[in-house]
Amino acid sequence: MKIVFVTCPEEEAKNIVREIIREHLAAGATILPGASSTFWWKSGIQNEHESVIIIRTEEHLLSRLLEQIRLLHPYEVPEVLAVDAMSVNPAYSQWLKEELGGTRKPPSGAQVSAPQQPAPQSATPQQAAPRPAPQAPVTSKTVRTETVTDFLKVASVNPIKIVLVGPPGAGARSTGARIARRLMWPVYVPVEKLVAETGFTGSPDSGDLIPDDKILKLAEPELAAVKNGGVVVGFPRTSAQAEALAKVWGRPDVVFLLNLTRDQSVKRLKMRLSCNCGKTYGPGLPPHRAGICDACGNRLFHRKDDFAEEAVIKRYNIWNDVTKPMLLSKYVSEIYPVEASGSYDTVLKEISKALTNKLVEKTGPGR
Repeated sequence: MKIVFVTCPEEEAKNIVREIIREHLAAGATILPGASSTFWWKSGIQNEHESVIIIRTEEHLLSRLLEQIRLLHPYEVPEVLAVDAMSVNPAYSQWLKEELGGTRKPPSGAQVSAPQQPAPQSATPQQAAPRPAPQAPVTSKTVRTETVTDFLKVASVNPIKIVLVGPPGAGARSTGARIARRLMWPVYVPVEKLVAETGFTGSPDSGDLIPDDKILKLAEPELAAVKNGGVVVGFPRTSAQAEALAKVWGRPDVVFLLNLTRDQSVKRLKMRLSCNCGKTYGPGLPPHRAGICDACGNRLFHRKDDFAEEAVIKRYNIWNDVTKPMLLSKYVSEIYPVEASGSYDTVLKEISKALTNKLVEKTGPGR
């Protein structure tokens, strides 16, 4: 019996476990969230909140398991450690062998199928022993394009210019943060930068938006950081902002337009938590510690304009009547609408398909 330890971003752990169990490469796995990792990466010290996955498998499956983890893992150099289990409950060990070796006994009272023909006399005992069910070979050609992770491994050397924008509560910031982290690309979120430097502006209770002059004052140096590709979130929202983006990118490769109804927007914002540094959290991307910001360690709070229904409706109407029509007219061919009312994983899956198609379009198949 082999025990495999894997560290990875917390949001990726469930996906990795689901796939290796579905492929029958492990009999079981345990996810331990909330780990804090510090390590050297490219001449700098990195600190990450991660999950530790503990996987139980057999030696004959180990190489295929490690290859599948490598394909699913978002890191360029994933940490994967395999060790021998020195002392194991005999009953547990037998169960694991039956699960992974195809020797599981039928339940009591179940009908047993006719015995298979005996192995040829020339076969050795080892050849005649029960074998695991055949599995599809794990190669780069079998990587699933439904997950964002598959796209990342090629996208790291083929930058794509991505815009994510939507109405209040659509999850653009949470989705953009996850994509940027997996891509290891820069991400620009103008509202976070502005809030961190100047605090909330306008009248929060009435749902006022941050005016163009304040956004554009910060936009030029920040956009320069993503000029070679990256993720821009919640920008542009006006024609002036679109012109500022055009000076850096020309045109983006794809604009993900997240769609959400007004009632859903009101409901989601009531569950959103904010920080004075500009970060926000919700059910799709909760903080690692309840009520504490991952970025700065300060206490989270409910913004007044998130909790006041009239303020949310005002912001939503501005999006629906002003911003959305502007985006549709500016980026006719680049727009990719995404239904944001579904689960977080469903939204990421939909975005990943579009990103994969765009990558193939730019680089051609087989690369």
